[in-house]
Amino acid sequence: MMNQRIIPPHLSFAQAMRLGYTGEIRMRRYLDWIKTLPCNGCGKPGPSDPSHPNFYKSQTRKAPDPLAIPECRECHEAYEAAGSPNEQERLAAAALYMLNAIYQGRLQWVRQPW
Repeated sequence: MMNQRIIPPHLSFAQAMRLGYTGEIRMRRYLDWIKTLPCNGCGKPGPSDPSHPNFYKSQTRKAPDPLAIPECRECHEAYEAAGSPNEQERLAAAALYMLNAIYQGRLQWVRQPW
């Protein structure tokens, strides 16, 4: 059985995720693949940094790994310093990278026995 923390009823799922009630989603092999791709911002060939979106971060937590996109060091540092005017575009790009990884067989959805 999974060790789960109950989400307090006064928190939204996003708030609970930032505070650690939902655990973290870490996928090292997925990030290793993201690093091989060209930069999503300027197109510079890899290796790239896996750039996690800032809106799910807290002081001690990163956003889930499947939301990372590849960015060269310069684009990643610019994003960390100033953010992005359109976080929805970053989420859409992350979804496309995740779907591409599923299509290529790099990610699989596995049913858990609970």
